[in-house]
Amino acid sequence: MRTGYKDLISGGALLSLAVLMFWAASRIPRVLALGIDSGFVPRLLAICLGGTCVPIVYRGIRELSQRRSSSSPDVQRGGGFLILATFLLVALYIGLLEKIGFLLMTSVYLFSQFVILAGREHRRPVIFVVVAISVSVAIYYTFVNVFSLMLPAGILG
Repeated sequence: MRTGYKDLISGGALLSLAVLMFWAASRIPRVLALGIDSGFVPRLLAICLGGTCVPIVYRGIRELSQRRSSSSPDVQRGGGFLILATFLLVALYIGLLEKIGFLLMTSVYLFSQFVILAGREHRRPVIFVVVAISVSVAIYYTFVNVFSLMLPAGILG
């Protein structure tokens, strides 16, 4: 299946899910008269999901219209390798998370995933390292200090 159709179908399905989620969240009974109640977060997540689906649908429509204007065939190389490498990387991440710890494993996972998914001409290892470490630290800080949830410390803790 071509990328444009995939984007259009997946974006449309997720957009439908977001509308259904917003509708279901609005049916949650209000306990307080304030604006923030038990349905606030589900409605907010539905809006965020719907907002992220719109660019996906737009990209699918744009790719389909560009493809119709040009007659070049759509060739995508290495798709099977990317799927297999991502699957193995996720399995490795899950298996080593407790032993090595969240910060190190998440940084290594993100960097490895960036390298796998980026084409050879788009690989920027320094940027990948900075982004992987920054995102890992931000997620760790948010979960530990804001949500008061413990993440595996591993060899660092």
